[in-house]
Amino acid sequence: MEKIKKDKAYIKAVRYYEECEIEKSIKKCEESISNSLKNSSALNLKGLLLYLKGDLDGAITQWKINSDFNDDSMAKNYIYDSKSDMERLALYRNGEMLLKSLAIDEAIDSLNKCKESDFNAIRVNLALAICFGKKGDYSTSSVYVSKVLNIDKNNSGAKALAKEIEEVQGIKLEVTKKNNMLKHTIVIIVLCLIFTGVVITYRLIEINKDKEISKSESITEVIEEVSPINEDEKEETGETKTENLVNYDELQERINNKDFDSIYNSMKDISVENIQGEEKAIYLKGKEILETEGVSFFYKKGSELYSEKNFNEAKIQFVKGYEYGAKNYLYPHIIFFNAASDEQLGNVDNAIKEYGEYYNTYKEDTYISETIYKLAILNMDKDRDKSILYAKEIRQDHADSIYNNQVISNLLDNK
Repeated sequence: MEKIKKDKAYIKAVRYYEECEIEKSIKKCEESISNSLKNSSALNLKGLLLYLKGDLDGAITQWKINSDFNDDSMAKNYIYDSKSDMERLALYRNGEMLLKSLAIDEAIDSLNKCKESDFNAIRVNLALAICFGKKGDYSTSSVYVSKVLNIDKNNSGAKALAKEIEEVQGIKLEVTKKNNMLKHTIVIIVLCLIFTGVVITYRLIEINKDKEISKSESITEVIEEVSPINEDEKEETGETKTENLVNYDELQERINNKDFDSIYNSMKDISVENIQGEEKAIYLKGKEILETEGVSFFYKKGSELYSEKNFNEAKIQFVKGYEYGAKNYLYPHIIFFNAASDEQLGNVDNAIKEYGEYYNTYKEDTYISETIYKLAILNMDKDRDKSILYAKEIRQDHADSIYNNQVISNLLDNK
């Protein structure tokens, strides 16, 4: 029964993709992967869905797991092909910036260059739809809105634009299910006996022979093999396994249960250079979940403890978030509260260092006025010249903030 469920989760993921329910498809992929890392099709599909959303790091993580653990050639190709996508991400960001400054034609030029691959297709097409809408070209705008909705029919930005286009131009946009679009696709279900196991293979074969298959089209090829796993069967490779303190079965269970504190503690004991195969795949999965959901968990837990004035325990959680949060939008918040926790604990040198990191990296962010103020105050007995410089910055650049107060005046007047 369990093996059938594994297959069902993946089949549902494909169905949701075909119905333009991308978030539901990703969740079903995760369900399938959590049951078995050997489901290479689910790993590839999840990677491609993240790729369409613009999450390049997340996509590559899925393909790397598949490449390392399953030696999957399709995953290796995806990793190789994605090397130029960092440039496209920069082009998209440039296009987004130009759009915000209403340099519409320049934005369109930059965004059009992003279309050389399907990376970030949702955001690129949505940005192009907005550009053409601002030019009053609702016909072209509707084309790009349709492209977004035919990947993610629940995209709020595309739905709002579709409504606007319908109200202004009377053009009603319809979402086309991908299974209708793939009506020329033959689904072959091959049941074959291999030794003592049964391999169920799902193949989608495209009839269009003249067109080169892009990454989004190759999602249909991902539905290739869902093989029930005999967990007791292990190949003897002749390689010497490096002893490790971590129980990887327990780590996998903790990942499945999203026990973030336990995952973090297990990951500390892993020397990544000494692992390979299934162990490395589980490690990468643990790293991925800590960098995404784990960071949010650590920040929320740390914030709750901080508000309860339990600064020592709060600091522990913020450190965990800091360790894995560099790519997360919460990172500046974590740095600030990491510093604030050290300040409350009397760790002045650490607090100065951490506030300094925030100051040097996030000049335009939420806590910058308070950060400069803290640096002015904490440096008073450490480096008075620096303290005065920070105080001057408060007076000059943050004159209207609550931090341009009597303390700053006293510091500058008594220098």
